[in-house]
Amino acid sequence: MKHTYKITKANEWKNFSSILIVLFGIIVFGPIIFYLRTPNGDFFDYIPFLLIGFLLFFIPVSAIHLRYQSINADMEMLYDDMEKVIVIRDTKKNTVSEFGLDEIKHIFHTMTPAFSEKRMLWFPWDSYNYSDIFLKDGRKYRITSLMVYRLELPVGDKYEVFTSFYPYPNS
Repeated sequence: MKHTYKITKANEWKNFSSILIVLFGIIVFGPIIFYLRTPNGDFFDYIPFLLIGFLLFFIPVSAIHLRYQSINADMEMLYDDMEKVIVIRDTKKNTVSEFGLDEIKHIFHTMTPAFSEKRMLWFPWDSYNYSDIFLKDGRKYRITSLMVYRLELPVGDKYEVFTSFYPYPNS
């Protein structure tokens, strides 16, 4: 069976929607906590804390989302699980690469500890993850969770997971 992966609105929503949960929590529980701590205080004194709290989560998740989008924009990955062949098309660079799973040297999958252990995700960026696929001939491909939510190819001990608090891919 052939599978096609590319950046989709569904994958973007799956990754980015957690910031809305954080916003909901700050809006609903923030005023309650503020009132319990300062019952005689004015609610409008809380608004700057609300904005700062939201921005502390929104800026990092936006940065990682835009970085992932820039990496996999105009890319498409086709995986044939019967023939064990992957085709990566990059329309930006106008290239097509085809390789078999036996040509893979390593796959390094970077994700947060919570996502790795399939636990509850606490931070808005916890669902973001990416895989670096290194081929025996020296080629390298980076697949982010905006393309494939969780890339798990059947390559045995060539697959290694790295955990990071904030999985922002550098160069």
